[in-house]
Amino acid sequence: MGVMATEEHLRAVEFAEAFVREVLELDETINARVRMLSGGKAMVELDNSIIESVEDYDLATKLNDHGFGDKCINEWGFKQFGGVRGFKTGSVAAMPKDHDAPLAAATL
Repeated sequence: MGVMATEEHLRAVEFAEAFVREVLELDETINARVRMLSGGKAMVELDNSIIESVEDYDLATKLNDHGFGDKCINEWGFKQFGGVRGFKTGSVAAMPKDHDAPLAAATL
């Protein structure tokens, strides 16, 4: 399945997303999400228009140059920074195949 959506995880994601928006100077019209994947990995997802205009490696480097990886681990509770990829609606919170499964185990 995925990572349990706990209050601690949601708070970590909130801090990380605010940091990404600030460092990359993204306004609210741009999709910018940080996902907590299994193993506590932070994955930054950005609109494809941003990804296409700059190499995703360069975006990850820019974030790390501003301390994103360190903050992920030392302040926000992630285990590692997994990089940057294109944003896709519902990429993590897909409906379980067993539609009778309890939704309390929703993923981030």
